[in-house]
Amino acid sequence: TEFDAHRAEIVKRRSAILWPEKLHAPLLLMHGAADASVPPVQTLRLAAALLAAAEDVGVVVFPGGNHTLDRDRVERDRLAVEFFRRHLGK
Repeated sequence: TEFDAHRAEIVKRRSAILWPEKLHAPLLLMHGAADASVPPVQTLRLAAALLAAAEDVGVVVFPGGNHTLDRDRVERDRLAVEFFRRHLGK
């Protein structure tokens, strides 16, 4: 597949942890503690890098949550709407 053939390049392009200096918008990072696809520590590392750069970042880790936070979708969506309202001034 295309991904298999160019894995390193694609991962570098998609992995914000490798280029946090390019992120200057307010961000809300949400992660499931039981995410089997992406370790939660990656979100915490990104948050730490953004906070070190004095960027506006919020972090929520859902205990037992999976990659898409299905079980926590109501709270996930509520937090996202609240975040956008606060940062878009609506």
